[in-house]
Amino acid sequence: MKKIAIFGGSGKVGQKVIKSLVSGGHEVTSFVRTKRSSKSGEMQQAIDYEMLSQTAFDGDAVIVTIGTTRAKAGSAEAFVKVDYELVKKIGEWAKQQGIEEFHVISAVGTGPNAKGLYLQTKWKMEQAVTALAFEKLCIYRPSQFKDLNRRPIRINEMASIPFLEVLGTLTEKSLNLRPTNTDILVEKIKQSIEKDDLPSISVFGGNAIYKAASVSFVPYRKKEQSLLVKGIVSTMVVTGLIQLLGYGSMLSLGTATGIVLALSFLWVKSYLTMKNGALSDEEEYVKNKKSSSFLRLLIWAELILILTTLIVPYAPIAILLFTLLIFDIQLFYNTRDYLNSLK
Repeated sequence: MKKIAIFGGSGKVGQKVIKSLVSGGHEVTSFVRTKRSSKSGEMQQAIDYEMLSQTAFDGDAVIVTIGTTRAKAGSAEAFVKVDYELVKKIGEWAKQQGIEEFHVISAVGTGPNAKGLYLQTKWKMEQAVTALAFEKLCIYRPSQFKDLNRRPIRINEMASIPFLEVLGTLTEKSLNLRPTNTDILVEKIKQSIEKDDLPSISVFGGNAIYKAASVSFVPYRKKEQSLLVKGIVSTMVVTGLIQLLGYGSMLSLGTATGIVLALSFLWVKSYLTMKNGALSDEEEYVKNKKSSSFLRLLIWAELILILTTLIVPYAPIAILLFTLLIFDIQLFYNTRDYLNSLK
């Protein structure tokens, strides 16, 4: 059990972190400007950030989930004051209190060559807390959060999520761009808090964060089986509609049939493998890694064919390919998450 201070506990991610840590037996104190009602079981301490250095805390770790945007802050200066200056001040305060474990949320794309105010500020913040030389520093770089349901709605964020879902499947490196589920990030933070053999500095990108998703793998097989069935049925239905509506030609029929047969082979093979359940972890890892590579190849092919339909318009084929793309992306991420659970 650890005594943990959290800054940003009134935010949606912060609230989930508090709930997870308290349920795990940790003693959590949320430092807030104004106390609020809470059913998570944490203690709350009202603070004035201008007087932070005069606030005492005898604990083991500090977590910072504070963050804003330039639009929400009102200006570039106000944004930098929160995401850089305030986080740096909290880090210095933690060192002053003798706390040697520090966790902070940054963002995907952060680095020395980052472009734009947002990522440059996050990088500057990372450099500042690293310079404080904590014995244990954990930096989390999630991608776009996909389940926050912010109010007011941020149209640009909503529009970027489907794009990032596709982009995240294309290469091994781009997996870090996969939109982040906040529950998985929270689980990763909890795991890091409870793991005492981490390096002095740990930076977790998007794919590393999703390795914490192994907690969600109990229903994995049933979930994938459901997707397999839905995938086969949907592709068959769309192919039938193409022919029924009279738009089909030998070329379109051949293309559609070829894609459906290829995917059906993969899906049936996966289903039978899961049903038998006779593979060892190592064999399962190799088998699913091959499936992951094959799915990535199919996603690339489907994207190219969808772009081709823009040049040579043929709506039914585009609809079929788009349907397959959605299911292949779901299967790809299920496979990747399962691979993570085996590591």
